[in-house]
Amino acid sequence: MLVCLGQKELPSEDTPKRYAQLYFDCVDMDPKKRPDIISVLNSLESLIADYGQTIETIGQSCIIYARINKNQSPDVINLDQVRQMLNDEGTLNFDYFLSNENELIFREHEINTYLESILLKFTNENFYYFQVADVWMQLIKMSEHGFIFDNGHIKNAPRQAFEIIMDKIESKIFHKLCEQKKKVCRHELDVLCNRNLVSYGDISTIMPWLSIFLETTSPMQKLEYKKDEVIILIEKLEKAEVFISRENMNVTEDFKEQVKNALSCDNNDDKIEKLREITKEYGSFYARHIIFGGAIIEETITNNSSFVKPKVIGGDLNDDYSSKALEELLKDFKKWKIIGYDDVHLIFDILDGDLRREILNVLGYRILKANIKDISCDFSKKPYVYSLAEEFEKLSGKVLNIHDCHIFASIMNKQATDDAFSLRVEYIDNNPYIVVHLITSQSSQHKKRKIYPKIGWIIIGQPNYFDFDLAEYPVVLRSGKFPVSKLNNQYRAEFEFLKCDNTCLLSTCVFEASKLDEVSKTSIVVGTHISSNCSACLFVYDLKKNMIVDDDSLLQRLKLFICTIDMHNAAKKYNAGQIDIGKQMCETQPNAFNFPENKNRNEPVLVNLFSESCQNHGFLNVISDKVIYGGFNTKTLSSGKISYFFVPKKSNEA
Repeated sequence: MLVCLGQKELPSEDTPKRYAQLYFDCVDMDPKKRPDIISVLNSLESLIADYGQTIETIGQSCIIYARINKNQSPDVINLDQVRQMLNDEGTLNFDYFLSNENELIFREHEINTYLESILLKFTNENFYYFQVADVWMQLIKMSEHGFIFDNGHIKNAPRQAFEIIMDKIESKIFHKLCEQKKKVCRHELDVLCNRNLVSYGDISTIMPWLSIFLETTSPMQKLEYKKDEVIILIEKLEKAEVFISRENMNVTEDFKEQVKNALSCDNNDDKIEKLREITKEYGSFYARHIIFGGAIIEETITNNSSFVKPKVIGGDLNDDYSSKALEELLKDFKKWKIIGYDDVHLIFDILDGDLRREILNVLGYRILKANIKDISCDFSKKPYVYSLAEEFEKLSGKVLNIHDCHIFASIMNKQATDDAFSLRVEYIDNNPYIVVHLITSQSSQHKKRKIYPKIGWIIIGQPNYFDFDLAEYPVVLRSGKFPVSKLNNQYRAEFEFLKCDNTCLLSTCVFEASKLDEVSKTSIVVGTHISSNCSACLFVYDLKKNMIVDDDSLLQRLKLFICTIDMHNAAKKYNAGQIDIGKQMCETQPNAFNFPENKNRNEPVLVNLFSESCQNHGFLNVISDKVIYGGFNTKTLSSGKISYFFVPKKSNEA
């Protein structure tokens, strides 16, 4: 029925004419023209008989009460024949017939199951009454939600971010699929996932993003080892599953409007806070593969003998935690619940186009690749040139823009040495190379021998998806590429990031549009240091001529990569921080500065100089547990700070 101007309901267009006419007669404006109750009942009885099967639904229930005419005895009509009758009528779509215990009767069993066995108790002289079920309506409704972690458990988000196009999903009903597992959990992420039946591999890929919305100080908080092991016994009875793709989902307008409002905030911190509030309403993540049924989950802690009552998903087992009791409980399909979250993604992954890109911009850059490269070179003849083109090729198609990836690197050595090296990035035919020069040495003999330093490097960029499978390093960065200008005969780059006092800030000098043959012969080096909260000084130096270079043609090709890691969040977990040059000087070696702690050098270590003086032209190298400075016009450093970043291990190695 349709409401017309809020006054009178009108029959929908597909209402049979005789039904519609009876309705209009009953609501005639003149009460004297309305038929009496006996006449109406007789007319309805006649209409029911003429139009055959009648379907009765209550609200949005997945159970449909159906009836057919009593033309044959119910003990001779099988359910396959009943289905054919209903299909011929064309007024009912359903999945399964139901027994009186709400147990599904599978299609292959219909031919051997007779109508008599599913008849409802109430009778009518003209009709047989029974139940059928739109099972997928119930299961899809459970799937059309994002999910929230609440005190270590998962619950549905209160508001809906998307709708599923039901006729396009892949689904399957199981007769019976039992699974028993014993999980020994040694850290929080193990417990979180196994307790909630979430695929561990899937959620670990989005954990760095998820940590932002869970308000944890770092994603590694969930990877900390527990003092006592937690043993989780899981017994599952799987009854159905659905597979959902992004193409088969419609994002709700309400969700999109909330995201747009969040992204309209003035600064990045406010945007993240608003996005975090959205996840509390719409969910932090959703799953593209969902398993339904029931489960018994028993959780015990080693060295703790206290009994914890098992958790039952699917209903009440009355303290009978046996497989048989669970199987009996789940005969009623209405008791099926979600018992498996697989192929999980951040809730913002459902967005397309500009909104998706804007959120990725807000969330920052990720470490996509990191490595340490051993090098061997006779630096008296040429610089060392190391190509990263192959690494970039592997990332192609997996990041928003391969040309927006940034490179940061440092020279590393395990053994003490007096050698110091410069390092920069050159782009040759749009392919990146790291170029290393030997800049200082105690004697000319050192320059003639082969030297074996290491290059520690990282590539950072924006992943194409929130669950980017190469985003294994659990840290989020801010990064940008900035032009260089000339001011008062000095090269400078201006940028806007967090204040240097609160931030580990890294930089790399970049030459664009270079030629390989020129790079392998050049004696030009370029370096930088941060001179203020929003500015960096750069210099270009000719090693052969031993002089500063002032060349506008080089200036046009010169750029600066800058990235930051917030120390308040990263210092403890990621080992990012700053060395106070005046307080951390090495007593036995000039221009050497001690790290606060002696750290393992199996991962890249990146360093950068903060100095208010724009006259400090030199380079920092990492040597064992120290940072050394090799300068051109400044023999010693006495003030300033050195930012450092120990690149964290991959999350799957932590």
